[in-house]
Amino acid sequence: MPLSQPQVHVALALLASVAGGCRREAAPAEDMALATRELSFGDITQLGPHRLDAAIARALIFDGKRTEEGEEQLQLVWSSWDDFQFARRREGVVVSQVQVAGGVARALGADGALHPVLDVEPYRVELRMAWDVWGIGLGVFQRAMRFERLAEGDLEGRATTQYGVSLDPEAQLGSGRTVPLDLSGTVWIDDETRVRLLGEVTGHWHPHGNPQLVHEVKLALARSDFGLAGPAGAAP
Repeated sequence: MPLSQPQVHVALALLASVAGGCRREAAPAEDMALATRELSFGDITQLGPHRLDAAIARALIFDGKRTEEGEEQLQLVWSSWDDFQFARRREGVVVSQVQVAGGVARALGADGALHPVLDVEPYRVELRMAWDVWGIGLGVFQRAMRFERLAEGDLEGRATTQYGVSLDPEAQLGSGRTVPLDLSGTVWIDDETRVRLLGEVTGHWHPHGNPQLVHEVKLALARSDFGLAGPAGAAP
């Protein structure tokens, strides 16, 4: 099942409940904005087998009137480039899905069923383009983010640090095509790999020269099941 906002709220609450204890060595907060921009899928694979559930909800606010634009969801179960599966949904409806086991792929067909495909490489390419939900959802804010170190905790045995996310008051806002207005939320980052494990962030921006048209984006993500044996038992 795709990730829901309440599930992320619960996960954040559970992680916060175990935060605290001795301070560990973690990246300085001022380094995290750069680290999140430079993250690659190679960094993600360092986590080993795991699962990602993410949701990006968008809305438009024009002259104070709000219009929901819908929610996009991504679920990835990763073991290796020869054993993975992912699905993308729009409003809960699957629009793309692939399952790869032992280098053999099955992909979603027009009839809504999974069918064998001869070449798995196009789906590896699609995954390389789709995995970065942080960049997809919050790309407008990437160069204007500020991270504030808040707490520490463990997520399924992985040492993590919590950061508050906001706009950097020293960033040059509005110098491009978009003008970031506000950004708020928290993210738990793996101390070893700097990969985002759990987070919930909301931001607003408007196109340059059109302040009456405000875009809203809400991102929620959760990585779990670290060390799972493979994708077969956790189908999207």
